[in-house]
Amino acid sequence: MSMEPSPPPSPVKPPQLVWWVIWFGILNSLMLVSFLMGRKSGAPVPAGSPSAVGEFAGLVPLAVSVILRWAVVPRLERAQAALAVFILGLSLAEACGFMGTFLGRVHTKDMVTLGMLGILQWAPLFAARFYPAAPAGSGLRQP
Repeated sequence: MSMEPSPPPSPVKPPQLVWWVIWFGILNSLMLVSFLMGRKSGAPVPAGSPSAVGEFAGLVPLAVSVILRWAVVPRLERAQAALAVFILGLSLAEACGFMGTFLGRVHTKDMVTLGMLGILQWAPLFAARFYPAAPAGSGLRQP
């Protein structure tokens, strides 16, 4: 009995549905947290005070998320790397909304809205290019 070496296992590619479930869960978590735990807008904060600077701190992770989405993801060729960047970018966009929810005073709703828009830009429509269509007659469902 000859023991032929088996080919190395190919890396598992998560189906597109996983991308959509992660995206939908992150979007809804930000909406629920901001609705259930969000503050009402408070009194205006004088410009230049530490509170005013902290209120816009959420723009930093949002900017990094935008750069990842539009400058890094189009250059990726592997689904595994793209999924990792996808999750990182989503969490950074969500951080903008969370920081607005918990640190914001005057611009709480603005920061949450920007966080949601940041998450919306990550809708995994781009993930289809990592999953080629199944050949006709293969028995696999066509999307």
